[in-house]
Parts: sequence; structure tokens; C-alpha cells
Amino acid sequence: MWFDDGEMTGRRWSRKNRRRRAPRHPILAVNTRLNAQRDQEVRRIAWIVLALLVLTAATAFGYFGYAQTWELLFANNPNFTIRTLDIRTEPGAVITPTLVREYTGLEEGANLFAVDIARIRRDIMARVPNVRDMEITRRLPGALRIEVYERIPIAAIQQKRGPDVFVDEQGYVFAARVRREGLTLITGCDGPVLRLGQRVEGLLMDAVLTRDTSAKIPAALELEIVEIDVRGKLEGRDDALRLRLASGTAVSFWWPRPEDDATCGLQALQDRLTFLAAVLRWHRRNGRPFPPTFSLTRNSITGTGAFE
Repeated sequence: MWFDDGEMTGRRWSRKNRRRRAPRHPILAVNTRLNAQRDQEVRRIAWIVLALLVLTAATAFGYFGYAQTWELLFANNPNFTIRTLDIRTEPGAVITPTLVREYTGLEEGANLFAVDIARIRRDIMARVPNVRDMEITRRLPGALRIEVYERIPIAAIQQKRGPDVFVDEQGYVFAARVRREGLTLITGCDGPVLRLGQRVEGLLMDAVLTRDTSAKIPAALELEIVEIDVRGKLEGRDDALRLRLASGTAVSFWWPRPEDDATCGLQALQDRLTFLAAVLRWHRRNGRPFPPTFSLTRNSITGTGAFE
């Protein structure tokens, strides 16, 4: 049998070429899909960046427009010029209207809405310890009212290393143009010098709480505390106070102070002060002399022999 070499060679070449070209089509398809996914991801990122840029521009434009509108309608509007600056302070207070003007820098002629009320109040409360509260009110079209409330002293603190200062019912230290006479004197304060505006702690705060509570109980008229010694260490109690009453009686005074229940501690303080007032009232009504010393340092106030 005869074979054509050319025919055989062509057939072998044709089969060989077909074997080589066949794998190329899947690779091209995969590459096409990858390119399409990459283009889609790039377009998505571009849209996100564009949206962020548009949002930033809109926010900046809105803020700029708001600021310009505020300036035009309010802050630079001559119709809102301050013509009346009404400053009210308490009679005999340290803080006078003149001092308020000096501290705030406010004067007639300023714009009512250009005044940063929150900042002024915050600065005054931080700089002037005597100020307990401050209210600033706009009254359209051209009045600004400032009301200043000073701290009211309930006791004077006698320091060993510094000048005498005053303290209010919240325990804040300040100076005041009042006489010390008539106020309860807190003594035995031998710690660091108290700063104006500071809030007292420890036995000093206990003394303030005792003085304030004694004035609020129903039997307050029976109980006049002249002096409170905060050195402690009385009858085995490190946190006991020594009270000196107007009657001359020296009282070693203590009450339980649960750390997890301030209300219970306050009630115990009220109960002991009320009991002490009842003892004084009983001696006065029965014509008995007041005892020179008296102890209220036990865990219980019953069985103290106070009415004997």
C-alpha cells in the first residue's frame, strides 16, 4: 500500500496544531473576566471618592452659608445693639456691677448676638470663687441682663498655715466681706493651705455637713454650734468631731457613715443632732445646768444617760 508522504505529514501537523491551540481559549476568557471585575472595582471606588468630595463641598458650603447668614441677620445687625446692660447682684455682695463689667468686658454698644454667653459664664464661674451661679439673658431687641448669685457663708475656717476663709453649704472655699462673728468657726485645720474655689474634703466636709444639717432640723433653734474642731481622734474615733455649743457644752460627736449609702449616713447625722437638741431642751425646761461635756460617739445613741 502506498502512502503520500505529504498527506501524512500534513495530517500530523494539523493534529499537532490543534493540540497546541485548544488551551488558549479558556485563558483568554479568564483574563477578560478579571479585567471586567477590575474595571468595575475602579469605577466603584471612583464613585465613592466623588461622593465624599461632593459631601465635603456641600458641608463646607452649608457652614459658610450659615455663618454668613448669621452674621448678616444677627451678629452684624445694628438693630440688635446692646443699649441696656442690666447687671443685678445681691446687696452687700463682694461682686458689684462694676466688677461684673470688668470681668466680662461687656459694655453698651456691643452686638447682642455677638456675645458668647456660654463662654462668659464659664469664665466667670472658673475665675471668681464667690460666684455660686450666674444667669445671662438676652432681651430683644437691645437689652442684656446679668444676674449674679454669690455663695452664702455658713462657717469660717481658721487655718494654721493660712488666712481665715469662708465655706458655703456645698463645701466651697471663698472670701467674703462679712464679719466672722455669728458664724460657726471650724478649727483644727492644720493641713495644706486651702485655695479659693477649692471644695473641702474629709473631716472638714463632715464639719460643714454637721453645721448645715444642724440649721435645717426641726429643733434647729435648740442647737447653736459655736465651734467645730476637726482634729479627730476622740474617744477612739479618728473621724469624731468636737462641737462647742453656745451653752458652753463640749460634745464629742460621731455618726456612722456607710460608704455605700450616703442617705443612711445623713439620716444618722440628723438623728444624732435632733437627739442632742432634745437633751439641751430637757435641761433648759427642767432648770438643770447644762453638762460641761457630753459624748455621742457610741454606735447607738440610746442609753447615754442624757436625761438624768
